Amino acid sequence: MKKLLLTLFIGMFLISFTSATSIGTFKQNANVEIYQTCNNCTYCNFTKVKYENGTAFLTNVSAIKEGTYYYYNVLGGNHSTFGVYSYCYECGNAAESETGCLNYGITPSGTLFTSALSIPLFLPMVLMLLIMLLWFFLAGFVDKKEYKFTFLIFGGLFLILAIMFGIMASREVLYGFPLLYNFINSFSRIFIIALQVAAIVIPIIVMFFAIKRAFDTRGYNLK
Repeated sequence: MKKLLLTLFIGMFLISFTSATSIGTFKQNANVEIYQTCNNCTYCNFTKVKYENGTAFLTNVSAIKEGTYYYYNVLGGNHSTFGVYSYCYECGNAAESETGCLNYGITPSGTLFTSALSIPLFLPMVLMLLIMLLWFFLAGFVDKKEYKFTFLIFGGLFLILAIMFGIMASREVLYGFPLLYNFINSFSRIFIIALQVAAIVIPIIVMFFAIKRAFDTRGYNLK
């Protein structure tokens, strides 16, 4: 049931990508070449380039002509927001003209999420979780503190990798849902801070146990 709801949820967003002619999907902050071809045209203008909410950020831009191919490079600074962008054109000659609109998508990686893409997206996270569980399982079967501590550290490292892969995969899936996407971004920032703190604290703990064991082997008790 949960899988069906997730599929429907994502599908509602993907309809916007397929409901009109698209020139493709591009990565966030990438330059995008919008274009139109016309055999009998002497001019071609891009009348509007719009965000998904309909707000135009470029108007009445003259296209660059190369034979029958007309294009304009929209700079990546305009593509900081995910979603479906659209552009309208007016091309023609002294006798007639033609107008129309096309769209393109902006996503985190430049790819459009599909069910086939879910496997390579989430497979690394699943593998890291399985390896993490293996280390934690081994930690529960050893008695020596040194081995247990070592296994727990390895398990923690693979847990960190699983979370990182999960964040990357979630961004690809949830970029069309601002609230969830912003939550993932906020969580990733907190997670990075936690990693930085752990990078300082864990070596101190390891050093303490190493010194304690060295003293214990020499007959000193630090308790």
